[in-house]
Amino acid sequence: VVVKSGLDASKIYRIELRIRGVHEEDDKWQYGCGVNIEGFHGDLPTARIEPWVDTRPKMLWIGDSITEGIVERGDAAGSQPLMSGGDQNWCALISNRYGLQDVRNGFGQSGIGKAGGSGKIPMYVDTSLTDPFSKSNLFHYQNGRLIDWEAQNIKFAAINLGTNDYGPLSLADFKARYKLLVLEMLRRMPSLVKIYVMRPFLGYYAAEIEAIATELGDPRVVYVDTTGWLTNPADTDGAEEGVVGAHPYHSGSIAIANAWESEVGNPLMQAAYA
Repeated sequence: VVVKSGLDASKIYRIELRIRGVHEEDDKWQYGCGVNIEGFHGDLPTARIEPWVDTRPKMLWIGDSITEGIVERGDAAGSQPLMSGGDQNWCALISNRYGLQDVRNGFGQSGIGKAGGSGKIPMYVDTSLTDPFSKSNLFHYQNGRLIDWEAQNIKFAAINLGTNDYGPLSLADFKARYKLLVLEMLRRMPSLVKIYVMRPFLGYYAAEIEAIATELGDPRVVYVDTTGWLTNPADTDGAEEGVVGAHPYHSGSIAIANAWESEVGNPLMQAAYA
């Protein structure tokens, strides 16, 4: 695959490669599909390709298809790869606005206690297991190898879960699992400065999520009330029905990023980090 041709040999170029081509319904977790990059090379013996090391603090976004950026470019073709846009959705906009690396852990149809219907992703907290996190997609790669988030230098995290849990999980069950997840993150990621626990944009389990932040009483855990952030149906995949849908288009992502700026602010300016 030729990434770029016709470059001036006397100049230095920075190339950012963004991959958008795996369908959200593909069997990612069970090795049914995926993208593997073996390396990059130039067509001249003198060509040098050096990796760019991104030293910015990292922001980890945890969620579902709303978080991964499905139908960011519209839904005329359904949830096809060309309609997705994790590189420019609200998570990316917020991260880039504040000079943070955007790290995403979002899988379609997944939830706190619901395995991902797309991609066969394990649920975040499985209380049927002796260790509820022994298979959690947040703490494991596909092959079961542990993710060392502390070594990844994650400074901030935001949880946007609950939309896909609504119905299958009772209020009490959801709250218990969500609280376990937050506590486990604090345990495994002691360098975290803030965990933003977000009210899902459609409001599911809002009271339970807010109560968790209050009950923990930990200044690192901050409840984000997203009420009013998405109000225009035209900004979401509910436009045709005239209702606010679950998935924002790019205009909705901009609205969310602007609301974050006015109501939450720059994570880097949080007192604990300073």
